[in-house]
Amino acid sequence: MSSVLLIKIGIVFVFAAWIQSASGFGFSVFSVSVLLVFGLSLPQTVALVICGSAVQRISAIIYLRDSIDEKELFPVVLTGLLSMPIGVWLMFTINKLHPSYVKMIIGIIIIFILALQWKGFIVPSNSVRKRWGIIAAFFSGILNGLANIGGSPIVLWILSHKWPNRKMRVTALAYSITFVPFQLTVLYLIYKTIILKTILYSFIYIPFILFGSLLGLKTGDKIERDLLHKLMQYLLLFIALFSIVNGIF
Repeated sequence: MSSVLLIKIGIVFVFAAWIQSASGFGFSVFSVSVLLVFGLSLPQTVALVICGSAVQRISAIIYLRDSIDEKELFPVVLTGLLSMPIGVWLMFTINKLHPSYVKMIIGIIIIFILALQWKGFIVPSNSVRKRWGIIAAFFSGILNGLANIGGSPIVLWILSHKWPNRKMRVTALAYSITFVPFQLTVLYLIYKTIILKTILYSFIYIPFILFGSLLGLKTGDKIERDLLHKLMQYLLLFIALFSIVNGIF
């Protein structure tokens, strides 16, 4: 990678870490969309984003660890891990196609999910049936296997609960961090050397990510739950439109 590209990726990761630490999601979907525009291959992009987002997630989880609900997370995590191989197969298949198709499909899926919520099919409640978490995790696992972008279904499941700000943010982070070792292992088995090189490059960005994460954590603590709810929705919409536009042009 050239020095200019390395700096560009660092800037992307600062912004992505700020987004995710403040809201609980967004690092991967935003980063994947931008890095594909920079010309990285899908496997390179996924490996780099997995490593980068892992740094951000760990730092944020440590900060918000008192709000983690392990019992609520376990069945959701297990379902996501079981469905992840479907997404890995899709990644291997579409990696031979032009990246624009991937970005457009991802953007359309996110907009469809948002449309369901805005039409009232997903309403925040004090009591949410467990099956909705399982359904969200199933599709999240597929998207994580495809391009490490499984946050959207889980975010919508989180938004269906009337949880405090801190619990909303940490639940998505704690869920997604469990995928990292499985994702990297599968990528290495398929692509070997290119993944090892990408992982080594990811260490360069640790200071960028920690800086963005610190800013995001402070920002998130100052935002009320209802406002955070709306910001998460609009951010998802922005990312979806960003993916579609880049796919077209």
